[in-house]
Amino acid sequence: MGKMRIALNAAGLVIMLLCGGRRRATELTIGRATEPSTLDPQFARTGNNHATAQDIFDRLVETDAHLQIKPSLALSWENRDPLTWDIHLRPGVKFQDGSAFTADDVVFSLERVKTLQKSPAPFSGYLQTIDHYTVVNPLTLRVTTRVPNPSLIEDLGQIYILSRHATAQATQTDFTSGKAVVGTGPYKFVRWLPNDRMLLARNDDYWGAKPPFDKVTVRFIANNAARVSAFLAGAVDIIDAVPATDLASLRQRQDVNIYTIDSGRLIYLGLNQRPGAVPFITDTAGKALAANPLQHVEVRQAISRMIDRQAIVQRLLKGEGTPAAQLVPEGLGGYEPALRPDTPDSAAVRALLAKAGYPQGFGITVHSSNDRFAGDNALAQAL
Repeated sequence: MGKMRIALNAAGLVIMLLCGGRRRATELTIGRATEPSTLDPQFARTGNNHATAQDIFDRLVETDAHLQIKPSLALSWENRDPLTWDIHLRPGVKFQDGSAFTADDVVFSLERVKTLQKSPAPFSGYLQTIDHYTVVNPLTLRVTTRVPNPSLIEDLGQIYILSRHATAQATQTDFTSGKAVVGTGPYKFVRWLPNDRMLLARNDDYWGAKPPFDKVTVRFIANNAARVSAFLAGAVDIIDAVPATDLASLRQRQDVNIYTIDSGRLIYLGLNQRPGAVPFITDTAGKALAANPLQHVEVRQAISRMIDRQAIVQRLLKGEGTPAAQLVPEGLGGYEPALRPDTPDSAAVRALLAKAGYPQGFGITVHSSNDRFAGDNALAQAL
C-alpha cells in the first residue's frame, strides 16, 4: 500500500446565469478561479494552465465527460508491433497563423517538451519510453518505443501541439506577449492582462464544430465570494469552482443553471512510510518515535477506518463529492468496482493499533494545502 486514499472524488462545478438580453449572445464573459502562470502550454501540466491552453491549442487525443480518450488531431492509430505505433493525423487542419498542421509539427512539439527548463510540473515524464519518431508522410507519424507501452496514446495525448514555424525560436516572453501563442484550437489569443483578464476571439478556421462565441473574456477572480458576487451582479456569465456553501441558495434561483459532474480529482492522504524516525510523528507525550508506525499495514488500515468519508462529503462539501475506495476514479483503466470505501469503526481502529504495537496510539501532524481544492483547509482540520 503506497499512499492511502482519503475518500473524495471532488465534483466539478460550473454555474451559468440565464442573462437574457443583458449582453450580446455572441460574447461570453467567464469568471475563473485560477489564472495561468504562462501561456506556453507545454511549460507546466497544472490545472490553471490547462484551463487556458485547451481553448487555444489541441492535443492528439482528448477525453470525453467520462475520461475516455477520443480522436482530436490524431484521427486513428495502430500498434504495428510491441514497439511501433503509427498515428494518422487529421487532414485539413490549420494553425491560427494559416500554416498547415503536419506530422513535423507533432515531432517538434514532442521533442520540445524535453528541452524546457525549470518547469514545476514537466510533461517530459510522458515521453520516457520513446526511442525515436519517424515522419512517414505529412499526415502519418511513426513512434518507436524502447519498451512496450500500452498507454502510449494516452501519454502522447497529454502534450499540446505547437507550430514549429511559430514556436521554434520563441521565448517565454514571446508567449506572454502572445507572439508565440499559435494553436489549432477553437479560439485565438488576443490579449492577456495579468491579474485581471484574458481576451480570446473565435477561430473561424477551426477544424471542429464552430465555436459558439465571437469573443470570450476570461476574468480571473480567485476569491470565492468575489467570484459569486460578480456572477450574481451580471458582470460575468459563468463561473467555475462554485463554493459548496453557496449551492443551496443558488439552486433556489430560477435564473441560474448549475452543472456538476464527478471529476478525476482525487483528494487523498499521503503517508510517509520511510523507515526509522520521521518528522511530525511522535508518541502520545510529543516525543519523536525511533520507528515509523506508518510502516505497519495495520496502522494504515486503522487510519483509513478513522475517516468518515460520507460525513466529509455531506458536511464539508455539501454533498458535492463521492466517497472513494481507491486511487483510480470510475471510468479509468484499473478501476475495481468491487472495492468499497472503508467506514469508520472505532473498535476496529483500536484493535488494529494494538496489533501493530501501538495500543495507546501516537501523534501525527497533518499538512494540507489551503484553498487549492474544495474544502481542503476544513478537511485537514476535520481529520
